[in-house]
Amino acid sequence: MRLFIISLFVMLLTACYAAIEEPELSPSLGQVDLARQLSGDWERICIFTPYTTGVRGEAISGINRYAIHATDIPHSDSFVVLGAVFADESYTLYRVSMDNVAFVNNQPECFSRDAAVLRTR
Repeated sequence: MRLFIISLFVMLLTACYAAIEEPELSPSLGQVDLARQLSGDWERICIFTPYTTGVRGEAISGINRYAIHATDIPHSDSFVVLGAVFADESYTLYRVSMDNVAFVNNQPECFSRDAAVLRTR
């Protein structure tokens, strides 16, 4: 019985793990066009600013709160996390170092692909 519980716990932890890509974005004229710089046929992009909790991130994006929490964004101010959401509600997470791009956005929010041109500092 103990082995079953341990196995179940390991499976749950594995299911909550999210692979995160780390793209190098290229700002131009104070903005980044994410539709051009992030691959895939995603429909909307969500930005999770520093200290965004998994619960708040899930509420605005529909992305699993545990996957957002696993990015460590609730505890860090050195990067933002972008979540590209596809038509089938699957998603890809991207960690963007503030050394690479510092976005002006200070609140987590989502944008359609057409409006995914974000201002930078």
